[in-house]
Amino acid sequence: MTRLIHTLLLTMLLLTSNVSRAASEAAAASDSLEQLKPDYITASLLVVSPAAEPYSLFGHCALRLQCPDHKMDYCFTFETPTDAKGLYDFFRGKAMGGFAAAPTPAYLEYYRNAGRGVAQHQLNLTPKEKLMLWQHADKEIVRGGCYRYNYLHTQCASMVIDLITSVLPSSVDYRQLPAQTNGSFRDQMLTESAPYPWSRFFWQTIMGPAGDEMGPIEHKLTPHTLPEVWRQATLTDDNRHIISGDAEILTAGLSPVAIHPSSIWHGLLTPIGVFTILLLLVVVITIGQWYLGWKRLPFLIDSVLLAAYILLALGLTALVLLSDLEATQWNWYLLVFNPLPLLLWAFRRKWLPEICTCLIVAILILLLLTPFVAQLDLPHALFMATYAIRLLLKSNIKTIKTLKPQRI
Repeated sequence: MTRLIHTLLLTMLLLTSNVSRAASEAAAASDSLEQLKPDYITASLLVVSPAAEPYSLFGHCALRLQCPDHKMDYCFTFETPTDAKGLYDFFRGKAMGGFAAAPTPAYLEYYRNAGRGVAQHQLNLTPKEKLMLWQHADKEIVRGGCYRYNYLHTQCASMVIDLITSVLPSSVDYRQLPAQTNGSFRDQMLTESAPYPWSRFFWQTIMGPAGDEMGPIEHKLTPHTLPEVWRQATLTDDNRHIISGDAEILTAGLSPVAIHPSSIWHGLLTPIGVFTILLLLVVVITIGQWYLGWKRLPFLIDSVLLAAYILLALGLTALVLLSDLEATQWNWYLLVFNPLPLLLWAFRRKWLPEICTCLIVAILILLLLTPFVAQLDLPHALFMATYAIRLLLKSNIKTIKTLKPQRI
């Protein structure tokens, strides 16, 4: 999920006293809640459009609370740090998050400058529920970053849902649900990441089989799907819709089509396009090495592939063995990208043909499993096939040499 810039997060402590005062004054303004004006507090769900970054893939949502009588207008947003330490903590599975408050004009200005749209959906709550909601949000501000961030179960959408439903008198009766909410977390990711193929590639790389769990419906509602689902949903007790009226566009953002226009060049820059070109390039270079004696290009492509292999092997191993990040307890790609071949090659150089042969077998196994395993997909298959071609050249040197034309 997307984050606000660090400076907005630093305003949390300064705003807490003001927000507390607004909630207290709202409570003191009426000895009887029945006498409280319906529009004394206005509560709205804010939905921010997605972006190409993996952490912004599903967009972002926040709670907007206004008290016009006291000129109070704040956005309550669930955030985690996105600086270097925050990203490090995320990949370790140790990132902490919490609600922060930001003045609505500053909140909107940040996303306006980022070229991202913000839509407002008015919550259909009673005066008492809106008052309680502000008080609960105020308590979350005081608690600070006390939640361990979990991109499957504890993120901006689920936390805002929990905050709003905590003041509702009954459970929510869902009438219409998007197809992806009936599937796994991976199904949800694949559906909503369609405009952003590189973000999809990133999540497919790190999200192992645990991403195929079903999970509760509320945790599979994203900022993109939440408004329409809640517009159709009702409360079981009084048949009241949670969201009323049409969406109000507060800032206009670029659509995914505008950001990534549909063209042949866009297709070539997707993971499928890039890895297809890389595969064809490796085939040409390998043929040139076999029959024309090329040396520099094969050395260059092997160096690039080796560097990528080392990064993937170390990264996936760390995620599986050293990290508590969700859905990384096991990863199918670890069968190919792991440090063991590198260690064997470092200490037993003469084992190189056998090491390459084992890697080729592992790649073939994953290629055969691709249609049947949710994590395995075409971009990764193309990428692994590229490695298989170069490994084939080194797996049995004597056999490869017999394929060269003999010069007289």
